[in-house]
Amino acid sequence: MRLPCIESDTRIYGEPYWHRIHQLPGVYVCPIHGSVIIDSGVELDDLRRDYYPLLSDSDNFAPSFGEPPYPCRNFMCDYNLQDVIEQIEIKKVHGAPYAAFVCPYCGFSYNRKGNVPKEKQYTGQIHIAEYGWLWKETVTALLKEGKSPYKIAREFHCDVCTILTFGVDTGLLPSERRMGRIPYTRLASNLLPKTKTFVSANVDTLEK
Repeated sequence: MRLPCIESDTRIYGEPYWHRIHQLPGVYVCPIHGSVIIDSGVELDDLRRDYYPLLSDSDNFAPSFGEPPYPCRNFMCDYNLQDVIEQIEIKKVHGAPYAAFVCPYCGFSYNRKGNVPKEKQYTGQIHIAEYGWLWKETVTALLKEGKSPYKIAREFHCDVCTILTFGVDTGLLPSERRMGRIPYTRLASNLLPKTKTFVSANVDTLEK
């Protein structure tokens, strides 16, 4: 059975933590939730030196992500936003639940961290681990047809850098199409003159 303190911390922060007020002498009841404080057996001096998670690796984090099945989040897949993922792999990363989702119909794999209930699985930010075989086959075919990487990125809701990198790595695009970071010196040289012009124009307007 989970204590109210643990349930509250997990819901808000994604994991429970040691509350300092619970460690004070003479405090036997949580002043926030009114639940009896249980002795963990961990000495206070040990907490200062080592990390002791409140939950063990065997704790079940499945409720953090709701009940299966879960949706595919691949815009190219015919099963996009449909509940087709029957199982997920859950592990702890820095004490918080971290789940891996893989669509069986397209191979698209994504991760989510923290407390994400089932009703919020269809929206929100995800970390894409692998685009999957369907995505790669579709992008390959479109690039061979000569479709613009920018149009592909807009159509399938991904970054154009991802399309360009994939095209270069697979030999479908020339190496110079790989998009890199703009050097700061070049960026500054382009922006500073425009900034000065804008500021001067506005100063002249104010003086008038």
